[in-house]
Amino acid sequence: MASAMRDALEFPESATLFLDPHLPSKNDPTPESDLPFTTLTFATSLDSSIALSPGARTVLSGPQSKAMTHYLRSRHDGILIGVGTALADDPGLNCRVAGVGGYGGNGLHGQPRPVVIDPTARWDFF
Repeated sequence: MASAMRDALEFPESATLFLDPHLPSKNDPTPESDLPFTTLTFATSLDSSIALSPGARTVLSGPQSKAMTHYLRSRHDGILIGVGTALADDPGLNCRVAGVGGYGGNGLHGQPRPVVIDPTARWDFF
């Protein structure tokens, strides 16, 4: 647990006040429609690349963006990635904001479920 707390991210209250009106309510589990709530996030370089080369792990965003991404994860039920990302990056697909899920919360509450699109069964997830 001590190692997990070192990896925990802080997301400022001022930023949550900006984002929360655009996200599903934590307190009202009743959706306003039958459609799933979806948020798309991604990072790209100035030349519109998302990796230095095919299959290469590439960091494209800074600490504030990383903290925001993890906060968004705390407010969604799942996180969807393609098999290419899973193979290249081996991502954790979790939320590391302090006080959420395994980072100070109870069990998996606040943790998104990982969903990997893999139509040809390339990813060995065991």
